[in-house]
Amino acid sequence: MKDKEKKSLLTNIINEYKKVTWASKSTVFQVTVIVLLITLFIAVMVTAFDFSFNYLLSRISEILRRVI
Repeated sequence: MKDKEKKSLLTNIINEYKKVTWASKSTVFQVTVIVLLITLFIAVMVTAFDFSFNYLLSRISEILRRVI
């Protein structure tokens, strides 16, 4: 690339960044807390389902062992 093209590209990039509207700190904090809470909820639900299915399958296999 020529120097003129590089300067033009850099100028365009800077102009585009000036158009960006950034979120406020409070908004970023609130959204981060929401994402963390949702992630925690999903982790708890997956763990609960895992333990429930593990318990259920172990009981079913125990009953089948007695029958067979």
